[in-house]
Amino acid sequence: ADEIQAARRGVRSDAQVLKDAQELLASIGAPRQLLKKPGRAYNPEELQAIRIMLKERATATRTAADAVRQSNSTENMAALLAAQEEQWLVERAVISGGAEAGRTLRQFRTMVADMLGPEARQRVKLEQFVKRYGGREKAEAMAEVINTLDVNDPAAVSAFIRSVRQPKFWDKFAEYWLSSLFSGPASHMRNMVGNLTAYGVAPLERGIAAAIERPLAAAQGRQVERFFSEVPATLSGGLHGFPEGLRGFFNTMKTGQAIGPAKMEIFDRYPKAIGGPLGEVVRAPLTLLSAEDALFRSINFHAALESQIVRQVSREGLKGTARLERMVALRAEPSETLLAAATKEMEHRIFVDAPPALIQAVVDMVNKYPQLRFFLPVVRTPANIIRFGLERSPAQFFAPSLRRNLRAKNPEAADQLARATIGTFAAMGAAWLFMQDKLTGPPPRNAAERDRFYREGKQPWSIKIGDRWVTHTELAQPVSLVLGSVAQGMMAFEEEGEDSEAGLSAISAAVTGIGSFILDLSMFSSMADIFNAVSDPTRYAEIYTRRQAGSLVPFSGLLRQTAQTVDPTVRKPETIGEAIAANIPGLTNLVPERLTAFGEPTRRASPPLVAVRVSKEQQSAVDAELGRLDIEVGFVGSTIGGVKLSREDQRRYQTLAGEATRELLFVLMALPEYRSASDADKEQAIERVIRNAREQARDMMQQNTAPTRFP
Repeated sequence: ADEIQAARRGVRSDAQVLKDAQELLASIGAPRQLLKKPGRAYNPEELQAIRIMLKERATATRTAADAVRQSNSTENMAALLAAQEEQWLVERAVISGGAEAGRTLRQFRTMVADMLGPEARQRVKLEQFVKRYGGREKAEAMAEVINTLDVNDPAAVSAFIRSVRQPKFWDKFAEYWLSSLFSGPASHMRNMVGNLTAYGVAPLERGIAAAIERPLAAAQGRQVERFFSEVPATLSGGLHGFPEGLRGFFNTMKTGQAIGPAKMEIFDRYPKAIGGPLGEVVRAPLTLLSAEDALFRSINFHAALESQIVRQVSREGLKGTARLERMVALRAEPSETLLAAATKEMEHRIFVDAPPALIQAVVDMVNKYPQLRFFLPVVRTPANIIRFGLERSPAQFFAPSLRRNLRAKNPEAADQLARATIGTFAAMGAAWLFMQDKLTGPPPRNAAERDRFYREGKQPWSIKIGDRWVTHTELAQPVSLVLGSVAQGMMAFEEEGEDSEAGLSAISAAVTGIGSFILDLSMFSSMADIFNAVSDPTRYAEIYTRRQAGSLVPFSGLLRQTAQTVDPTVRKPETIGEAIAANIPGLTNLVPERLTAFGEPTRRASPPLVAVRVSKEQQSAVDAELGRLDIEVGFVGSTIGGVKLSREDQRRYQTLAGEATRELLFVLMALPEYRSASDADKEQAIERVIRNAREQARDMMQQNTAPTRFP
């Protein structure tokens, strides 16, 4: 047995082999704790292969650097940055020894082959690649340094590669801050629901595309290339991908490594900016987001792949046994075309596909200057959500790409028409719901109107189902943009009346409603805070500062949602300290309550720890009558007799006036004389009640306050 082991090990002891492995791993920057694991003891043959591989990568990097020094063309710079990135990924694969790291390396090589391949030598693609991986200045500086390195010294090459990939303070700060923002359970539940609905609409799209394709193909004189059999294939493929997706979920949680593009652009360059065990804890919310996407990455990939396979065998006209055998063969060895199509659709449905050039330029800028992450936490994902929604809207009928595909007799036109049809029916349904007062858009801007909006149990961007208001932003994500835009357009039409300008105002509001809808999503609310602060600094700058200060608390999202669950009362912080206390369980009582116009504490209608917010309609008879007459109670002022009220006095004033107003209105509206009066007389009576209630409140304030205070 000893002789066999000696022969197998090349006459080297296990201790010596372990030492060799540890020295090799140490030379490429393996974590100290990893070097102590016996499982990292590669055998001599593996060690030799790894040494050769590392030398080959170092040589390739040196060759690419020489090419840049001779000619700093875009192609040469892209090749150098690709070589540097692959060197890094190879070392990470050697260190982790895991399938996930190897898969990441293979995906990167596929991307590079596409970028640098003979059929894809396009300047735009290459320029985007160079920008993503550091830019021209970095490539030129790298070329000068690499030229001085000895490719036979893997430790020196590895040290330089690690220095290139070394995250800076702002990279670490951005990782910490984003993790805190997205640490709340509701954020992850909404991400999962959004991913699920984006996948769930795929069978519907394929079925409608198949229905459109038959007459379209006949009219264009070509073969039918979209089939109803793709619908069950999409469903069965998704189910087939679920177990692999679960494995991807747990592997991502274990390794902390996102596979492919991630929703958080910060992972594009520095997946682990904060090192060590502390970094793993801090990064846990972002890792969980990547794990959730890994689950749906597999589901969507297999759903799309199975649909593509069924489409191909149907296009080939195969039947019976021949069809089944062909499908089995394609599943075992899918072509590059099938894999590319499935990957493209998968990335599209989890909102991580490559954005337009302008958006990518913003992403590149934020990656280059990570301190901007504090103002633009996420860029690519909201852009992709907008594009996803626009493709499933009536606007798709006017897309230039649709006209091109129709002229070229491209069957993708059927897919586009199917998505546009879904969006059109959604828009028609949204208009009907709005006219039935069963669809809401953004909350009213006017404080008094907004107060009644929430008093009645309504929520922004919601559909009324029975006596409940249900947000559609996650539950109906594929068409949610259409629902929101129509609601905002209809609101503008109502405000303008039926004059000649009403239609234009409605269209303009529907378009601008896209931005309002995106900014109102919880994932992107910080962007809305920035825009408000810039557009109206007097009103919003201080609010923005308070919110940003509160977000710096570790795991602020989790703490905030927990605090709001324990204490459903809405608080009104006015200092940075109060903004922080309002989001910490047990400290919320230190912050004053936000009062309604009737002087009552505002309560949250829906629990924070849910993916889809649901509130019960609670319109009182008073609010119903106020709404019918278009009268708002409003809030009291901040002065009495020209004297500025303190915060406590103003709250007392609002409470006294609000309670008196509510009670007097109930009495007024119950009188027979009121019921028989005209609307004009009713309006006058209500306005008198509001004035009298406030006068009564002022009298009570003056009686209980020093006479020199209020003249």
